[in-house]
Amino acid sequence: MKPAIELAHVTKNIGNKTIIDDVSLMMYPGEVYGLLGPNGAGKTTTIRMMVGLMKTTRGKITISGKDLHEDFEGAVSKVGAVVENPEMYDYLTGYENLIHYQRMSKGVSKERLQEVVNLVDLSKRIHEKVRTYSLGMRQRLGLAQALLHKPDLLILDEPTNGLDPAGIREIRSYLKKLAHEEGICVVVSSHLLSEMEKMCDRIAVIQEGKIIQVSHVNDFVKQVEDQWYLEAEPKEKVIALLKKDHHLEMKTKDKGFHLKIKRENIPALLNRLTSEEISVYQIREADKNTLEEQFLMLTGGGHS
Repeated sequence: MKPAIELAHVTKNIGNKTIIDDVSLMMYPGEVYGLLGPNGAGKTTTIRMMVGLMKTTRGKITISGKDLHEDFEGAVSKVGAVVENPEMYDYLTGYENLIHYQRMSKGVSKERLQEVVNLVDLSKRIHEKVRTYSLGMRQRLGLAQALLHKPDLLILDEPTNGLDPAGIREIRSYLKKLAHEEGICVVVSSHLLSEMEKMCDRIAVIQEGKIIQVSHVNDFVKQVEDQWYLEAEPKEKVIALLKKDHHLEMKTKDKGFHLKIKRENIPALLNRLTSEEISVYQIREADKNTLEEQFLMLTGGGHS
């Protein structure tokens, strides 16, 4: 499968400062791809280059096989984007706003217009003034506008900013539907770690303009092999025994400890603990690392 968009060794310098440093990524049809990083990491700059709002200093961006630099119009024609908040005419209805955008896009039929209205579930409110819309409805109308011309690639910068939990859930659902049912490549930038975990298929972690990891979300948050959670008391005695007799990697977690130990060695450990009159309340496989925990570990923000 050919990528919907490919970034090859993309670099952006502003003055003497390197904002984006040798970024290479491939994003495919049918997936929600997340750019994850703290504010100032370079996510918005990367997106602005992807949609042609900013030129690269070095490197190449290819959209649906078309070089963004050499065939700008052909490449951008394959892209729908909402960068920052969608701009709407409040005094017009949602439908009238879409008619306005339809006139600026070649070959968009009335049937297609109604199709995107249904796709983002606005059919019941589309003929009401936009000034009556909630922020979530405005976001959905922005999505409808970006989808009018049937893009191969949909790019959204912080699409859930300012939304309440219900609005966030709605947008997440629509984006997954667009990717998995419509076959569009959806690229989302965000610093909201919990939402990226629920929304994305793959993510690229960006920090200080560099990509530090690319992986499937499930792989990114999966449990580290041979990680177990032990709850036992007295804690001081447990720590002394684990360090002295077993030399185990461990860190405190909630009321107990996270240990790295082979499954077959657990019975011997339990026997040793009980022989020292240590009360063992539970031992179980450790919970999966959350996206936030993994992110903090990767970017140096985590502490044992």
